[in-house]
Amino acid sequence: MSEAIPFQLGDGARQYTDVAKVYLADRPFYIRHVVLPGSLPFILTGLRLTYGVGWRVIVGAELISSITGLGFMLDDARWQLRPDILVMGMGVIAVIGWSVDRYLFGRLERATLQKWGMQSRSV
Repeated sequence: MSEAIPFQLGDGARQYTDVAKVYLADRPFYIRHVVLPGSLPFILTGLRLTYGVGWRVIVGAELISSITGLGFMLDDARWQLRPDILVMGMGVIAVIGWSVDRYLFGRLERATLQKWGMQSRSV
């Protein structure tokens, strides 16, 4: 995520940066009206991807060395030959991941796109 932001600010928003310099925009105005709108979509994408990886890592760590949690429940069900618990645990993990992605990041993304004029309100 931290690598995408300077790249986009350096190359992607070159025109906007030049216009801000020509009009002698002060630093707070430049950051609020050029840098933030130009980099926010990339920051949100990085957060969304980081959350997905983190969620998988947490469940994987619970599978390996934990005595509580969804990962432990999956591993325990596997050793007890309980496919019903195993499938239910996988479903719970999927629903939690989907819910956070849709309701937290989806709302944040829609609000960002609408605020900065990248999407109409009717969509």
